[in-house]
Amino acid sequence: MMVLAVLLGTPLASFLASWRPTSAARLTVGIGAQATNISADKAATGAAPAFTALGVQPSIEEATAGEIRAGVIVLSAPSGFAFDTGAPAASVTISPLAGQTTPTCDTSAIGTGTKADLTSLTSAAILVTVTRESSGTSKCLMTFANLRVRPTSTTAPFSGSITKSSTGYSNASVIAGVTDGVTSFGDIQTVAASWDATNSPTKSPLSLNRSQVAIGGKAIATVTLKDAYGNTLTTVPSTSIGTVTFGTKSVAPTSTDCPSATTAGVAPVLAGGNAVVTAELTFASAGSLYVYACVTPTGGAATLVTSSAQITVNAVPTITSVEITRQLADGTTSVGTTIGVSTSARTRTVTLKGTGFATGVTAAFDGNGITATTVTRVDASTLTISAAIAPTATAGGRSVTVTNPDGGTVSLANALLFTSPPSAAALSQTVYGSGAISVPLILTGTNFLTGARVRFDPNNGDITFSTVVNSSTQITVTMTIASTARETAERRTIYVDNRDESGEVAALTQMQIAAPPAVTVSGISPSVLGQGAGSNAGACGSGATGVTVTIPGTGFSADASTGTVQATFANTSNDVTTTVLGISSTFLSLKVCVTSAATPGARSLAVVNGDGGRVTVPSALTITGSPLLVSASEASIGQGASQRVLTFTGAGFSPTATLALQR
Repeated sequence: MMVLAVLLGTPLASFLASWRPTSAARLTVGIGAQATNISADKAATGAAPAFTALGVQPSIEEATAGEIRAGVIVLSAPSGFAFDTGAPAASVTISPLAGQTTPTCDTSAIGTGTKADLTSLTSAAILVTVTRESSGTSKCLMTFANLRVRPTSTTAPFSGSITKSSTGYSNASVIAGVTDGVTSFGDIQTVAASWDATNSPTKSPLSLNRSQVAIGGKAIATVTLKDAYGNTLTTVPSTSIGTVTFGTKSVAPTSTDCPSATTAGVAPVLAGGNAVVTAELTFASAGSLYVYACVTPTGGAATLVTSSAQITVNAVPTITSVEITRQLADGTTSVGTTIGVSTSARTRTVTLKGTGFATGVTAAFDGNGITATTVTRVDASTLTISAAIAPTATAGGRSVTVTNPDGGTVSLANALLFTSPPSAAALSQTVYGSGAISVPLILTGTNFLTGARVRFDPNNGDITFSTVVNSSTQITVTMTIASTARETAERRTIYVDNRDESGEVAALTQMQIAAPPAVTVSGISPSVLGQGAGSNAGACGSGATGVTVTIPGTGFSADASTGTVQATFANTSNDVTTTVLGISSTFLSLKVCVTSAATPGARSLAVVNGDGGRVTVPSALTITGSPLLVSASEASIGQGASQRVLTFTGAGFSPTATLALQR
């Protein structure tokens, strides 16, 4: 038989009993999901203080006799909660399990009682004294009734467990399987009260899912619903809270700003276990703003929620230029917006220039064989990207997108262009003469890019040139070829390289350098002309007959594919003009006209073949002054006079001068 008494106050005298090993007793208590939940309103400081009975009154069932040992059992209220010491009084009942004889389990130790009432207890603890433990085959059930508790404050969620304690009692009872201070005899939790239309709005804070956003970007504003005590609601209010509206302002808002809050929030929902109202806001201009919310109950006045949140609206980033650094076959580097395709994997640096690049910025390409592996922010206007290029990358444009942490983003289509190599070029002219000066060569093909490089091989400096990329299909090369260039190599291979890693490609044909022309100076005839020779009244123009001059030599060429031979004497203001009358490989026939104002003296001759080959011959022609007659040996001769020899004196007579007498 086991006899118990429920006592209040100081420990009773110790009741000693021999201990026997037992199995664990079975407890029936409300824990976990069956815990007793108490509204914050019912706390001692709440709006409606009241005690709440445990949802499951604890009971202990012996599996073996003697599992509830003699001594004092102390049940302690958890911190923040208090037991009800009023009526109906808490009680403990001892009763036999099914099949047990009634007198073996007796509350009042008189053999027939099944219940003992508690006449008093403290708000902190309940004391039960076991005066006799069960023995033999007797197994008993201890059941508590009318245990009621309430929170001491309105804080929620707040929880604790009723536990057994032995502190301060040398004769504490031992219950098999129960650990003092650990085993729960009932879990208790304070939960948020209901929504209060008057006080809850002033307790409900507003938060934003981001502190910065770009112009045109969006942010989610969230009002977390609280009860009148500031506890977060963990269930959606069963009745309407009214309407929740959101607004923005450049300065801290007040309740007078509620009419300007026009963005309606969605109906309350649970998010992360909390009841919330949210709204999505769009920001149209840069600046720092306050986001606020107001709650308007049905038929009531709007109330500003307890807090607002600030957000910074930034300008979206811009991209002004993109360059990729190319590693060229000659060991040099170049930069540009293009890069050639390749069968090898590569990593290259891409530099972006723009504005508004924020810390934490990211960048990405649109795939197709190029991936941004790392992005480094140099400053607000410069990003460097380490880009991995796959061997599968094909020709075509690639876009790049830059995204700031605030959501601001900008994309640039065709920021980079993957290119195929240039085609083998066709030459506008295949033969050029030694000594050619500033002669044009037109290369025709496809895929020529701005900045394409032309290379002659071999070239030890005997061909100097400039290059102009006219279009994607044409390049003009202006060359000057040394007179000794043919001695280095008669034929030269021309390469075009876009300087973007697509490689250089040889032209369809080689360029040939022809020997320069040669002039036999001693054979120029006539080699002396006087002022006004071949002119028309001293002028070289319409009506001027000219003087035929023959130029002997070698290598003269006027091939139709290379152009016309040019032969000119040095002149000032066109005082000596030439026209090619005939040509063979060994002579030129020129029509030469000398104005009457031509300066006397030696003139050089320049001959330029149609292929650009040239030769300059100094002192090839001498210009003499006009002859001057001063006197004749006889001033008159009569009719019928015999043959006479006349002597004329004067100046400027040439060896080939002729004289004509006129009446």
